[in-house]
Amino acid sequence: TLTLTALKDAMIIKNITLKPITDLPTFAEYFAECVQSGAETEMVPSEDVIHVLRILAAVKQSLETGQVVCL
Repeated sequence: TLTLTALKDAMIIKNITLKPITDLPTFAEYFAECVQSGAETEMVPSEDVIHVLRILAAVKQSLETGQVVCL
C-alpha cells in the first residue's frame, strides 16, 4: 500500500515508478557480507544480530537436550 497525503495544498505528482525488487541478497547473505567485510549493517547493528543468534542457538540446544543452557 502506498499512501500520499497533502498536509496543506494539493500535491502534483508527475510520475511514480515502481520496480520489482530483484537480485537483492537475503538478510543472511547481507549480514554475512557485513561480518566478512567488517561493515556495520544498516538495518540492525551486527552486535545485536550476533547476540540474538547466540540466544537462538541456546534455545535450540535447550530444546534438544532438555537442559538449561547458560549464555
